[in-house]
Amino acid sequence: MKTARITLIAILALAMLLALPAIAQEATQQPDAPQQLWLPGQRFPAFDLQDAINIDLGKMGHNEAYGELLRMVASPADYVGQILRLTGEYFHQVDADTGEITHRIVVSDEGVCCQVGLGFVLTGEPRTLEELPQDYSLIEIAGVWGMMDVGGQQYPRLLVNEITVLEPAS
Repeated sequence: MKTARITLIAILALAMLLALPAIAQEATQQPDAPQQLWLPGQRFPAFDLQDAINIDLGKMGHNEAYGELLRMVASPADYVGQILRLTGEYFHQVDADTGEITHRIVVSDEGVCCQVGLGFVLTGEPRTLEELPQDYSLIEIAGVWGMMDVGGQQYPRLLVNEITVLEPAS
């Protein structure tokens, strides 16, 4: 009986994981979103998400959110134009030559043994380091999934209006 229950749970979990990309593909794209291929240093005005979240990783458990973001990063073109919300740890890096700040959010599984990161671009005027969360702060962001061309290679990026700090770094 116990083996049958575990098998059934595993089958249901696998079916849910396989269905998530199909559900994301069926969701509508944001009509007012900027172009979906961006260049480093490019600036964007803020835009209205109209509460049109297509994929809400923030409502998923750690393992589910990690798995779905990993799947998205592995097949980024499939999600271009989707509106995504997620929760994770904030990290930044400052380019020594240009002074440009690169933003990252890292989503971990429940055991914090596996992590996947996603770069994101903030809309509006560039922020100073004092205006940004400290590294390791727990944040929530929502934005449009797109691609950034860096040296001829395309990488997934999220275009975000703001960072919400849920828990400051300690």
